[in-house]
Amino acid sequence: MRALTQTFTFSCFIISIRISIRAFLLLPLIAVLAASMPAVECWTGEQLDEIRSIQGHVVAKDGLFSVTTSHYVVRSEIDARFTAELARYLELFDDQATSLLMLPAVAAPGMAVVTVFASQTDYQKSLGKATRSRGQFDWLYPDETSPARYTIRTYAANLRERDFRNFFRPIINHETTHYLLQLRAGRRHIPNLVHEGIATYVQAWDFFKPTSWNLANHCCEFAPNLRHAVDAQEVPSMSWLSQVSTWDVDDFGPQTNTRYACAESFIAYLLGDDSRKSFFKRLVTAATGGESLRGLFANGAGSVIEEDWRRCLFLSSEHRG
Repeated sequence: MRALTQTFTFSCFIISIRISIRAFLLLPLIAVLAASMPAVECWTGEQLDEIRSIQGHVVAKDGLFSVTTSHYVVRSEIDARFTAELARYLELFDDQATSLLMLPAVAAPGMAVVTVFASQTDYQKSLGKATRSRGQFDWLYPDETSPARYTIRTYAANLRERDFRNFFRPIINHETTHYLLQLRAGRRHIPNLVHEGIATYVQAWDFFKPTSWNLANHCCEFAPNLRHAVDAQEVPSMSWLSQVSTWDVDDFGPQTNTRYACAESFIAYLLGDDSRKSFFKRLVTAATGGESLRGLFANGAGSVIEEDWRRCLFLSSEHRG
């Protein structure tokens, strides 16, 4: 029987190797990404006690440190302490992201194997290919009866990141959000408007800080692309974006990044006000349930909300000009 599988990668985090050919696009993002990096210890005293307890259960074997939590098999090539902190963060993320996104209970639970490699070389070796991606989420149904296998992979980009305080948490946020969504969709395909829009929105969320802070300080990684699309009057419709079969059409170039920008912006708009959250829930339910999203934007609440979102975009452009 044919296995059902899908891969999600996120390549835009690799700034250093792309800046020479895309400086016009990525230079404005460096400050944004740097600002989102953790700089201080964020754990409470109680959480530190939990981390010490988790660390006591970490097993070292064949160059990997591993521990199993309620929802994840957590592995790293770094050390037991990093693995324990990653494990605690994943459980914190799982609880808070599920609440933030108002996700329903899971019908068929499935644990994800999360691995942080010590280098990009080891990460690429695990994938069996050279890649510019910073992280990757894969899901696989080996056959029609076997449960799904979920894997998340990323790496520490430098020695500094081998201390969890300095690790690039947005990539964990992004790829693990894909897992939370796919867990609820099962074998069904989720349109990238929802899959990538939500994952890109959540990647910038600081789960050590309150919702009010995150809403006030949310960073749109693809802001330059969004501004360009608005200024050029090239913002795609959500109906069209929900049906795009191939998301990355130019190796994470301007067209693809504009799709990320618009999808994230629309998700941020929905979650930015309580009056729009009911439509967000309807959108996620439809996307994870295998429904076509086109009808949601044809008329009714979806049509009105999209029109209001576009109006906000173009009004902000006029004020900026």
